[in-house]
This record gives sequence, structure tokens and C-alpha cells, in this order.
Amino acid sequence: MKQATITTRIVTFGLAFAITLMSACGAAAAPLAASLTAPEANASVDVGKAVAITGKVTGAAVKQADVYVDGQKLATIAERSPSGEFVVSLPWSATSGGIHVIQLKGIDDKGEAITQSDPVFINVKGPAPTAAVPPTAIPQPTTPPQPTAVPATPTPAGASGNPRRRIRQRALRARTRSSRSSDS
Repeated sequence: MKQATITTRIVTFGLAFAITLMSACGAAAAPLAASLTAPEANASVDVGKAVAITGKVTGAAVKQADVYVDGQKLATIAERSPSGEFVVSLPWSATSGGIHVIQLKGIDDKGEAITQSDPVFINVKGPAPTAAVPPTAIPQPTTPPQPTAVPATPTPAGASGNPRRRIRQRALRARTRSSRSSDS
């Protein structure tokens, strides 16, 4: 019976020591979480008007919080608040109308997102983005083609460049020859 009492006291003392040690080292590690508190989902704003983006990212493994708008990183918060959270509070102004999405991501020491907020969609009133028109190529001046030397074909005396005329001239010569040969 003495043995059981000693064992119980050792276990109780061990648990009490562990609880005291954990509370002295700080509270339990904060769970991974990311949340946006502003803007509200489906909010409507005008192009160019500043919108406050607020929220927080928590977790012991989180080394920084990144703010994304339309899938592009807008800002990085690298310092924790005294409570151990990454507090996000920054303005953003849309440059084009349409639906835009805002999201927070908790990034670990390897640069990977380990937690992220639900995306918040907002409607920005104003002109929609225009498609980028690629610049047109400006035609470059070209040098005029240089004439190439083509060897001239000698033309028989009295022949012209017209093919029909040449045929007639040959036929006429042939008749003239045949009439001369028949005269002799």
C-alpha cells in the first residue's frame, strides 16, 4: 500500500510540475488561422476610393502574413504584435472596376502558405479594365531592290521583241527564200 501511495504522489507531482512549466513558458501555441475583418464580403466601392483591409494571421509556425488582391501580393507584414499575431491594417484603392478578391495568407519559414483566410469578393464600381493592346510594329524603311543584271539575248537584225511579229518575219523570209530558189 505504501508503494501505491508513493507512485500516486510522484505522478501527481509530475503533472503539477508539467502544468506549472507550461504556464511559465507561456500559453499553448496559437492555432493556425487567418481571417479578414474588412472589407465586408460583397461590399461595393468606387474606383480610386481607399478601402481598409484589416485582419489577422496566427500560428507559431507562421513567419509572416501576406495580403493578396486578385492573386497578386499587395503587402507583407513581417512583425508580430505583442499578442503574437500578425495584425493587418492597410489601405487599398482599386484602379479598375469589376469584381476583386482579397485574401490573407500565413507564410512559414520555407515561404509556403500554411494557412489562408476565406477570400472576400468586393464589387468596384467604375470603368472595367481594358484589354492591353499590343503595340503595333512600326514598319522600317526598306531599301529599294537593286536591278539585277540579266544578260541580253541578241536579237537578229530586223527582228522585234513581239513574238507574233517574229513568226511573221520568219514566214516571210522562208517564202522569200523558196521563191528565190524556185527562180534559179
